Amino acid sequence: QGKPVADVLYLIPEVAPQVFRPATDAMDGTEFLPDKRGFSFDGCSPEALMKLAEVEKGQIVFPGGASYKLLVLPAFETMTPELLRKIEELIREGATVIGNPPRRSPSLKNFPDCDLEVEGLAKNMWGGLEKPQLAEERIYGKGKIFWGGGLNPEVVKSDSDPLQARLYPDYQTTAGILEKIGLSPDFSCSSGKIRYTHRSLTETEEEIYFISNRSGESVDDVCTFRDGSLLTELWDPLSGERRPLDGTQVVAPAGVRLEIRLEPEQSFFIVFKKDSSVAGPHNLSTGISSAPGNAMKDGTTAKKKTAAKNQSLDQIAGSGQFVFKNFPERQAILTLEGPWKVKFDPAWGGPGEVVFEELLDWAIHPDDGIRYYSGTGGYTVEFDLPEGVEISRKDALYLDLGEVFCLARVKLNGREQGIVWAKPARVRLTGIKKRGNHLEIEVANLWINRLIGDENQPWDGVFNGQWPEWLLTGSPRATRRLTFTTHHFYRQGDPLVLSGLLGPVRLLK
Repeated sequence: QGKPVADVLYLIPEVAPQVFRPATDAMDGTEFLPDKRGFSFDGCSPEALMKLAEVEKGQIVFPGGASYKLLVLPAFETMTPELLRKIEELIREGATVIGNPPRRSPSLKNFPDCDLEVEGLAKNMWGGLEKPQLAEERIYGKGKIFWGGGLNPEVVKSDSDPLQARLYPDYQTTAGILEKIGLSPDFSCSSGKIRYTHRSLTETEEEIYFISNRSGESVDDVCTFRDGSLLTELWDPLSGERRPLDGTQVVAPAGVRLEIRLEPEQSFFIVFKKDSSVAGPHNLSTGISSAPGNAMKDGTTAKKKTAAKNQSLDQIAGSGQFVFKNFPERQAILTLEGPWKVKFDPAWGGPGEVVFEELLDWAIHPDDGIRYYSGTGGYTVEFDLPEGVEISRKDALYLDLGEVFCLARVKLNGREQGIVWAKPARVRLTGIKKRGNHLEIEVANLWINRLIGDENQPWDGVFNGQWPEWLLTGSPRATRRLTFTTHHFYRQGDPLVLSGLLGPVRLLK
């Protein structure tokens, strides 16, 4: 839904192949899962810019709804007259551009007049071809050009090898220019562990941020959303739950600030709605002043106060940390210790039903039928609620499975409770009783361990390009292998992967 929100548009060079590689420090995260930083961006081909781009209210806009505050040119000394004329038009109409002037055309079309046109137009736009030592701002028409020696620390040495050098200014330079023209980062967080993406719904005037914890540990963070509002909702993509969030603070001009709690690898949609009854962004006077080690409100040290149920926070803790009710701490009221009855399907090499005195990784079990098992294992246990725990519709009970590898399906007293496949492995319980609860948990793992276990048996797969006879005729296999592959993806003795329910399994309130 909606259109993606990005602030920066990088122009791809007029070379073949046309490959977009942003400034390396414009990406965060890991090599395998890179994330855009606080100012999001897109790449654009010269053809798309010339045919589709226009300027509205100082932004470069496209027919699909995408808009950008800043156009960044590649560090090339060549540009065709057609492309330069388009860029001149955009700046004249109000666009903001980062980049140094081209000196000639890369094409022989209309040579040598093409070079003269590029040189003349560039001199007119930039005021000259010799760039200043430091970056500076130049007004052109209704727009601006930021140029100078500080924009491209490493210039392209050869137009024939454009991918071996940095083509664009570093992220901090671009971010500094955006902040200079009055734009704050679209999203920021204190820990640096939360990734985001942002889409805008024009019809309903909603801003949707998708945030996720890219770390393997819980994160309590204070996040700033540039396009946020005071009317805020949290949407849980796993459960489908939608609930309002309190405690949103306006931080002009950065946007709104909100405390967020994410479990390991958890994600949420944060939806900001516009409502005429809600005041727009403005500076708030809180009456709070700073003093060494204290937070003062109207001259009095603020006491730590945790918001109770259905109560909004109206103070700041003396420690300087915000305390909100949006992410209440759930307390463990019972840990299910076992023993557990566990069923492993004999058709897939399992031993049938066994008893686990405590939860453990299948891959370290002494029984080969469990250690190499791949498939679904069924856990059952009986339990009673602790004395004094009351059951009510207001106070929900949750079952937290702890560590699960890899999927789990939960039933309580014969009633489906849900499927978990991501952290936190937690379901809200319905139909729970004070006494005599029957809990069933089906856990499915990956088939890697079974493939490794089958390598203990003789190979009966494809040999010399020929399919095995037993497969072609449907006759019984001569080996005890349970899987069939056309290649040895794993070898005997390869490390096994974590499997099963590791827990701890806890009842939360």
